[in-house]
Amino acid sequence: MTTIRNIFILALFLFLPAGVIQAQSSPPHIRWNQLKDTIKDTIEINGYVFDVYICPPCPEGATCKPCLPNNITLVEKKFDDPQRVPLEGRLRVYTEQPEAFKSGDHFTFIISRKGKVSFEYEAQLIGHRP
Repeated sequence: MTTIRNIFILALFLFLPAGVIQAQSSPPHIRWNQLKDTIKDTIEINGYVFDVYICPPCPEGATCKPCLPNNITLVEKKFDDPQRVPLEGRLRVYTEQPEAFKSGDHFTFIISRKGKVSFEYEAQLIGHRP
């Protein structure tokens, strides 16, 4: 029994530091032109908030159609004319707190792949920093 316990303790010390180091390391920083091809599940990317979407509440007793989950739309470059931002240059990022953002904000975003979908179209917000 002592031998099994010693092996368990040794294995714990061998594998724990690697897991702790991996958990503390930051995700790779990706450029917009690399989004489609990245194989990582979580990445960092710089961008501007283009749009903020909050699903409107459904009035009590009404039948409302389902809407998209709350999200922000990111773009690579600061925009002067929203009409000139191409659709293919936008990334929808789902978030529980869309009200924390406003159009034109610039951040480094930490995002994760949403299911098997490519980062090219949509992702889930993990965090952000100025």
